[in-house]
Amino acid sequence: MSTTETRIRIERDDDFEPWGDGDLTEETEKLASGEWGAYGVIAESQCACCGKWGAKHASLWGVVVVGGEEGTYATLDEIQDPYLREVAAEELAELGATT
Repeated sequence: MSTTETRIRIERDDDFEPWGDGDLTEETEKLASGEWGAYGVIAESQCACCGKWGAKHASLWGVVVVGGEEGTYATLDEIQDPYLREVAAEELAELGATT
C-alpha cells in the first residue's frame, strides 16, 4: 500500500493509570492536579488511494510530561514540548517516515 503524507497526533491519555507505588505520592498528586499530563503520541500516514489517515501508524501511550499539549502536527518542529517531540520522532522512525 502506497502512502502520501504523515502527521503526528498528540491526545490526552484518559485511560492512563497513575503508578501504584506508595513512594510516588508527589507524582500521583501532580497527575491528579493536572500539573502533569499523560498523553498518547500517534504517528500515522495517509493512504494514497483513498486518503484515509491511519493507513499505517505507530503510537506510544502513557507519555507523562509537565503541562503538555494536544493537537495534530504536520512536522516535528510544531510540537512545543521537547520530550513529546522526541517521542514523536521515534514513532515516525518506526513508520519509516520523517517530517
